[in-house]
Amino acid sequence: MTEEEAVQYLLKTGLKFFRTGSREICSQAPTDTDVDFVVFDGKLKLKSKLLKDGFKNTGKENDRYKNANFFSYRKGETNIILTKRVEVFTSWHIATMAAKQLNLLKKHERIALHDAILKGDHAEYFDLMPKFIESN
Repeated sequence: MTEEEAVQYLLKTGLKFFRTGSREICSQAPTDTDVDFVVFDGKLKLKSKLLKDGFKNTGKENDRYKNANFFSYRKGETNIILTKRVEVFTSWHIATMAAKQLNLLKKHERIALHDAILKGDHAEYFDLMPKFIESN
């Protein structure tokens, strides 16, 4: 599934969603990576439709996300991150916008920022911060 097809697919659901990941965050967005969308589905009704429509559940394969408050599915170059928790959806959006504003090009920096905002896990992000932080 291409990015354009994914947008049309998600628009038909009537659910709130946004793009995240390197294609959204990096100022010179890579085109050789997958595209990620976060979707809010309070009743998780989309889970069965995604599987029926050929998406593979990929979240259960990654120990990092074993206890996460979201599910991830993949089809082609498209990843759909599905959550029923408003705070996860909004925190993910805040993290995406912050990473975009900072133009975090390195994946480990984006993950550290997301973990700090979504999980309150500040240690990894703190380690990435410079000794002296200038204000603009």
